[in-house]
Amino acid sequence: MSQSEADDYGYRGTNEGTKLKATSGWRDNENGTDDFGFSALPRGFRNDYYGFFANYRNNGFWWSSTTSDTNNAWNRILSDVDLSIMRTYYPKDHGISVRCVRGN
Repeated sequence: MSQSEADDYGYRGTNEGTKLKATSGWRDNENGTDDFGFSALPRGFRNDYYGFFANYRNNGFWWSSTTSDTNNAWNRILSDVDLSIMRTYYPKDHGISVRCVRGN
């Protein structure tokens, strides 16, 4: 996909989400193929306002390093029922997963 598509809001792509999802651990056997070793699991997020955890078994959320505005940051979501990847933003004080990458 083009950079402008990657930077857009909402779901995009065809089956990229499936390629990032782990081969087990998703609800209703909606597992992926883990083509790139990302092994994404559905761990949901923690809502900052109410303090509860949501979407624990059906969505995986990951922060990006890009802020949307002063209070929000962009993140990516993988869903148990959608093959693509969503880009959206949440308040920075939500509890969302991060992916640490070690340099060479």
